[in-house]
Amino acid sequence: MKFVPIIDIQNGITSFGLPEKDGMSARIKNPVLHFRYWVDKGADRVFFKDKDGAIIGKPQHTNFLEYLDSTTNAHLYYCGGIRDLRSVRIFEHRKYTKIVSATSLVENKKFLRNILMNNIGPIALWIDSLDGFVHTRGARYSVGKRTVDFLRSLPESGIDEIFYCGWSQQGPLEHPDFDTLENFLDMEIPALYVAGNVTTKDDIEQLLQYQELTGIALSKPLYDGTLSISEVSEMFRVQNVKL
Repeated sequence: MKFVPIIDIQNGITSFGLPEKDGMSARIKNPVLHFRYWVDKGADRVFFKDKDGAIIGKPQHTNFLEYLDSTTNAHLYYCGGIRDLRSVRIFEHRKYTKIVSATSLVENKKFLRNILMNNIGPIALWIDSLDGFVHTRGARYSVGKRTVDFLRSLPESGIDEIFYCGWSQQGPLEHPDFDTLENFLDMEIPALYVAGNVTTKDDIEQLLQYQELTGIALSKPLYDGTLSISEVSEMFRVQNVKL
């Protein structure tokens, strides 16, 4: 199972400092340094969430992609503002970069068809689900599609990975909805990651029992001390050795 750290980028810097105890690390908010930090910790894939791009409607922080491609073999997921072919082509020849779309792939079937017709892909999809329905734009708007039905439509779509985040009316769930996840994992769907919704070691331990689950993507709990990186890394290491 894959452990995928999420780096949130807003106003050109990361939303959190590096997850270390000393004050200096807490002030380091350079996205490239964060990427290198996670690679040095053993991550073979890292998720960049471009919050500025999501608001503006086109990617805003792609200037460092060439550097990352030339210095590492780790894979980078990039999400935020990818809503047309012009944005997609920014990533077309990036050896280790994979685009993740959310709003546009859910709302605009023509966008996905254009991607496939231009031989771009495979691609990943981020899904926000609230009350059993797919939502977009930070779970603010329902698209009127039941999440379970939408997932069933994906196996032949050209989407090969899904990052799934469950929501309540108050915001992202603090813990996974295990009953819902078990239902999804019984279906024929693309590779599934739980994105967020994890705040305790117990959450991780329970998720690691699902061999059909591809991975867990984590953000804030790694940076604010809620979860210990060394403990999380060891849990994944032991589980993957067993597999």
